[in-house]
Amino acid sequence: MKYWDLTREISPESVPYPGDPPVVFTAETEIERDSFRLRNLSFSSHIGTHIDAPAHVFSEGKCLNDFPLEIFIGPATIFKLGKVRPKTAITREMLELFSESFQETFQECSHLLFSAQWDGDFFEDAPFFTLEAARWLVGKAQLLLIGFDWPSPDEFGDEDLPIHREFLRHDLLFVENLTNLETLPTQFQFTSLPLSLQDAEGAPCRAIAFSNNYVE
Repeated sequence: MKYWDLTREISPESVPYPGDPPVVFTAETEIERDSFRLRNLSFSSHIGTHIDAPAHVFSEGKCLNDFPLEIFIGPATIFKLGKVRPKTAITREMLELFSESFQETFQECSHLLFSAQWDGDFFEDAPFFTLEAARWLVGKAQLLLIGFDWPSPDEFGDEDLPIHREFLRHDLLFVENLTNLETLPTQFQFTSLPLSLQDAEGAPCRAIAFSNNYVE
């Protein structure tokens, strides 16, 4: 069995999305003084590798605990875009070409991940989905969850969040800020269990991939 850790570590050096609160770790006790170590952790529910729920953008939207666990676990495939230009738009045509190239694999997978590398600012220059691409994805009944190694499905600066809204109004959840995706094979099992938080509109998760058919 081969495992891949796809989760960004949360630390005081973690850079939050512009405008979000910083990560703060505060030592409450020390081993030398108190015989045990305990820290107070302060960060947003959308720090690092995390999952968005409909309640993030809809006042009556579902929270993460409203979804069954099988949403977060399942067979997956990956669309590797490789090196792309800053602010690359992921279009419906790109998705259709991908699904044609891996037709049988794509149809068998309930989870679809996206990987890209780009020069420039991690937030401002990240790829994003067009509305037509988002609608194409929500129209695929077998898809339960998607994920990507950039910070948002929307173009940076679009405060209306149309892609968030398109995915989440159809209960298509997504994982933001994955990592190490370029190392994955074409098919694998994917798990991204969020923290169990009350009324979670989003939550950090531990995302991993694994395969018992992997050959180096």
